[in-house]
Amino acid sequence: MAVAFLVIVGSAYILFHSSSIFVIPGLEVDEPEDGAHISGSEIDIRGATEPKTRVTINGYEAYSDDKGLFLVSLPIGQGYHILDIRVKNRIGKETRVVRRIVVE
Repeated sequence: MAVAFLVIVGSAYILFHSSSIFVIPGLEVDEPEDGAHISGSEIDIRGATEPKTRVTINGYEAYSDDKGLFLVSLPIGQGYHILDIRVKNRIGKETRVVRRIVVE
């Protein structure tokens, strides 16, 4: 009886902790807004996702912190740009946000 209980509890623990890898990761991009007009030679991309998750922005890689927050500053030239922001979990499930901006 005790062994069956331990097997059930152990299985529930494993399922609970592994279920999050099967879910598409969340991604919120707070900055910049889509359609933003900015000036300068650098842009800040700020947002939130799962803690310690790899974030890619147009191929540049960064990681979210322990709270899931990220802030990436990238050099940028004048003109129209498309920012392709992605996060991917350990089994390859991916979430993507696109921001279109104009740098003056």
